[in-house]
Amino acid sequence: MSSEDLYDGTPPIKSAKELEEGIAEPRPDVHKAIQGYSTKGGTFGLTQEVELDSDGVSRSGGQLSTFALVITAVIGSGVLSLPNSLAMLGWPAGIVCLLVFAWATLLTSQLLADCHIINGKRTRTYIEQVHLVMGRTHGIIITWVQQSNLVLTALAYSITASYALTNVATSICEGQGKDAENGECFNKYYVWALIHGAMQIFFSYVPDMDSSLWPCIVGACMSFSYATISLGRAIAEGNTYGTVGGITGLSTSNKVFGVFNAMGAILFAYSFSMILPEIQDTIKGSVRGGPVRAMKRTVNWSVSIMTVFYLAVAISGYMAYGNDVAGNILDSFQTPRWLVDMANIMVFVHLLPAYQVWSQPFFYFLESNQKNWWAPRPVPRMMTGWWFRAWFRPLYVIIITFLTICLPFFSYIIALVGALGFWPTTVYYPIRMWIRLYNPTPRYRAWLYTVDAFCFVCSLLALIGSIQQIVVNANTICFFCE
Repeated sequence: MSSEDLYDGTPPIKSAKELEEGIAEPRPDVHKAIQGYSTKGGTFGLTQEVELDSDGVSRSGGQLSTFALVITAVIGSGVLSLPNSLAMLGWPAGIVCLLVFAWATLLTSQLLADCHIINGKRTRTYIEQVHLVMGRTHGIIITWVQQSNLVLTALAYSITASYALTNVATSICEGQGKDAENGECFNKYYVWALIHGAMQIFFSYVPDMDSSLWPCIVGACMSFSYATISLGRAIAEGNTYGTVGGITGLSTSNKVFGVFNAMGAILFAYSFSMILPEIQDTIKGSVRGGPVRAMKRTVNWSVSIMTVFYLAVAISGYMAYGNDVAGNILDSFQTPRWLVDMANIMVFVHLLPAYQVWSQPFFYFLESNQKNWWAPRPVPRMMTGWWFRAWFRPLYVIIITFLTICLPFFSYIIALVGALGFWPTTVYYPIRMWIRLYNPTPRYRAWLYTVDAFCFVCSLLALIGSIQQIVVNANTICFFCE
């Protein structure tokens, strides 16, 4: 079904409910596009050379940079937990979940990319898009949802990076014949969390996402590399473990909550839509096809490649270790020691820029809104420009590092973040905004609502499972543990 088939050509109609809520102002006109671009059916296609950076924003991104940003952002700690998720779900259910959520992410990310240009202007953030299309109330809601998830994702990546460094230190120490259990090694988790935090303070002074191309290219290469190592090492085991029902021997309640938590981990592996508008904003106007088609090509390639990698790593890891696979697949590998250490180092190198990809939109949100929040009073000097950046960004990293030390729950934090962020940012708002802007046929509208409802139920169950797992493991919280 083509885009032209989905758009019936009639202007969007205000509903009685919208009129009562006062949000049915004249709807944003997505068809009032920038000159030189076609918007028929919801796709902006390049018809002549047009420069879109007339809004005064300097953009240097292209197809390669957006691909690197997406891969760096999404193929991270999520892929390492997928074999464990597959073990909990079992063969058929696990593979189906991976494919279904991949398809849902691909569909809704395409819809979200279509919402980039509104009233003839490029939007810069997810919050701006929702505010323009859905109104002020929804703008406030998405602000809280997006910003909290950005912080939680940075936390999840900080935990993963700290564990990777701890594993390398332990491996090197044991290779020298020392006893890691008796404190003979420099492998305390909190120490490496502090070291990672110190490095992130330095990287946090990168001005914006558009300035992080080369770190993200390195990060993307690292993510492919350690995923390939995980895949090859698991295949080398030569086992064919795994069952249809997944992990057994659990009580009914623990099994159910474990399944829900596994769904959350899979959702996290596909959650990148909450920063898709910010990534799309880095694309310069002269890119072939314009920023919308360029972003949609990036989405197609990124989701397709990550799905192939996810399936390969999850299936090979579960086959290799069966129901005993660790929450982080790298923890299941013991030999060769140098290869496992290399993979963990690659995880750490990858998560250095990935942490910033998820943090930069949060920094931009706070730094760009100071004038609005202080109006009509003048903005204090410490809350403007480099003054604000100089003290706030390190403070942010320090807080994330403190939480990293307090909450070393790798798989549970990942599932929580995935459950909280997937439905509202990846499904609900992309679908609702696209419907509001493009007024699809009733049949396609009903189909989109069905997808929305299905993903809501999955996210709700995943949230329940992740919270239960964190509560059960809360008694293991230990400050400055070894």
